[in-house]
Amino acid sequence: MNKFLKKSLLFFAVVVIVIFVLNLFQKEGFTYNTYFASTIDKHKLIDSITSPAIILAGGSNLAFGIDSKEIEKASGMPVVNLGLNGALGLDFILNELKYSIKENDIVFLSVEYFLPQTGKYDFKKILANFYPPAHKFYNRNYLSELEFYLEYDHKIFKNIFSKNSVLFQKAALKTPENPIYSREAFNRNGDVISHLNQPNNKQLNDRSRMVYRYWEGINAINQFYDFARTKNVTLFFVFPDYAASEYEKNKRAIAALESDLRKNLKAEIINSPGDLVFADSCFFDTVYHLNKLGREQRTEKLIELIKTNTHIQSCIAKAVAPMPAK
Repeated sequence: MNKFLKKSLLFFAVVVIVIFVLNLFQKEGFTYNTYFASTIDKHKLIDSITSPAIILAGGSNLAFGIDSKEIEKASGMPVVNLGLNGALGLDFILNELKYSIKENDIVFLSVEYFLPQTGKYDFKKILANFYPPAHKFYNRNYLSELEFYLEYDHKIFKNIFSKNSVLFQKAALKTPENPIYSREAFNRNGDVISHLNQPNNKQLNDRSRMVYRYWEGINAINQFYDFARTKNVTLFFVFPDYAASEYEKNKRAIAALESDLRKNLKAEIINSPGDLVFADSCFFDTVYHLNKLGREQRTEKLIELIKTNTHIQSCIAKAVAPMPAK
């Protein structure tokens, strides 16, 4: 074995050992009242449901933009809103679904426009620290994990064996100062409700100029669609809500994306982009986060889509039908 290979193996071993030790000590600065910790409750709800359910999957456009209780009333099925943060990436969202779905579930997938597949590594790592099964939802990279720990505490090696060491010193892991983005912000179904009676931000975040490209997410969704069929799970694609000013600015790119989706996506698309475009005044703090009025309007529109779509209605009828006697 040459020297280079020996050094490489030694370096890799050291990295693995350091990460293992950091994981042992990370609980020192851990709090379970953060936004990403809500995934614990979402999965606890999924695990508690024995009958088929409606699962809403996507980014924060769903977390902030749906009243799941109203959808439960309209459909007669339990509803779980898995929507959390688009920055986790499409692959993470789809892998989470693979882990979560059960026979005869109905999935409505609504992701932000041109959502990247890979997402942000640190967001995935943070979420997985709260909900360990989430380590299966992304490809772990030990060098990235080492970088993650070093970023969260530059004094990590000096303080690692100190009982007072805090390894997670970013806002995402500290007890949140903003209650809007906390675990307590969610209701039982997984919807954010903490913002409903709050005033809108003066400026909406996440404004952007979209550049059209063929979205690689189409192939990823098609792969999940094939997997879902093996579980007798039906997938429906729903274009997300969007602020009117941003939609006008990005209409050409969105139209091209819609064309690609309608030509190539295997899942049924139940709406058009313009259906869920709302006035900027209907948004809370980003161009995807609806306020109370916008949330009510979007929920009403989704319920109408559910009630008037014969395919969805047949899936609901199958899901709520009593089990045949043995």
